Amino acid sequence: MKTISNLAGSKIINTEELKKVLRDNIHNSNDMLLISAFLTRSVLDLFEETDYKKDIQIYVRCRPADCISGSCDLEILKQLISKGVNCYANYKLHAKLYIFDSKQAVIGSSNLTANGLGFSNFPNFELNYSCELSSDDLDKVNTYLKGCVQLSIDDIDKMQKEISNLNSASPSEIPDK
Repeated sequence: MKTISNLAGSKIINTEELKKVLRDNIHNSNDMLLISAFLTRSVLDLFEETDYKKDIQIYVRCRPADCISGSCDLEILKQLISKGVNCYANYKLHAKLYIFDSKQAVIGSSNLTANGLGFSNFPNFELNYSCELSSDDLDKVNTYLKGCVQLSIDDIDKMQKEISNLNSASPSEIPDK
């Protein structure tokens, strides 16, 4: 039986530690639910090819302004979907919560971006907390996630087309839905 490392007890995890904790738990878990407002190419550095055979769900905010600014990379979402990852969006999402095997969790301030995960030369100072979720906690998370919409590659292609029309718009003209 695989064990989930670094989550055996509740503890604070800084940016430097987070990469290892997430990688270890991605590799040693059968299923994972990754919730982050923002997502960039760095998320791919967490996975090995064999990890894509697992049940992976990723939830992002994906507002047009996020995509235009590069905080949410639609091409990476398409790559993830093509590898079998189920990706979802909710324009109100701001949480950062990573759940492994429906019980172990990392909760904090780190988005799935180079700065949030510590992959950049000047990463953010992030703090996260590892803990075990109760069934009530998991029920609350699942209730919230019911308001998210599953994305397909066709959906993302449509979003990219709409966003290309907004690239010349001023920030105040960009819709937040």
